[in-house]
Amino acid sequence: MREAGDPRRKTDWMSLAVLILALLYLCTWVIPVNINSDGLFHLGVARGIAEEGTILRYAPRTSEAVPYPETYHVLISVLYMWGGEEIVKYSSPIFGALIAFFLYLILRSVDRRLAVLSALLAVGFLTHTFLNPLLEPYMLAGTLIFAYFFQLFLRTGARKQLVLALVFLGLTMSIKQPGLVLFGVTMLVGTLFYLFTLVTRGRSRTVALMPLLALIPVLVSFAPLREQFERNGDLFA
Repeated sequence: MREAGDPRRKTDWMSLAVLILALLYLCTWVIPVNINSDGLFHLGVARGIAEEGTILRYAPRTSEAVPYPETYHVLISVLYMWGGEEIVKYSSPIFGALIAFFLYLILRSVDRRLAVLSALLAVGFLTHTFLNPLLEPYMLAGTLIFAYFFQLFLRTGARKQLVLALVFLGLTMSIKQPGLVLFGVTMLVGTLFYLFTLVTRGRSRTVALMPLLALIPVLVSFAPLREQFERNGDLFA
């Protein structure tokens, strides 16, 4: 019998319900909202990228430096070219639904009721905080997808789970500076896991996977981080 959280297990109906209901609920809240505050800054950068066809050093019409990698802005510039501002404002509900979905998946092996409650609380928080197209929902979604696959790797030792986790870690690193902190924490956890298996089992099959911990995230995030450094002269600007 396959246990809850087994990577071979098919997605259960509850997880699909969490995803769909979270998306519909957040979209309902977003419908009457006009993009404002920091959302206008990000929309302006995305619109500028769409119109100029190149990465921008400053946000259009504000002369404010863009202090982040441009992964997020490039993404919403594609959305803007596809459907304008109306499509862009639905990016936060999409990422919010993914946050609820993967939070549920991470916690369901602990307790399904806790998983559902946590997903509902996450949706409630997102409803009143991220109604604009901000970086944070994108970054949180990437972080939780990384955490889901990384905890599967720690439990099963499956290489494909590690690769998927590290790809999303690289994407998170290319969104905003906290992703670099997450990278450092991951390196520490991975090293401790390797030492633990080495001590308890006398050897570790994870030794061949250790170079991947740094290699894959760096390769995925290299271009956005290099562009940010060239533009600002500092990754933490």
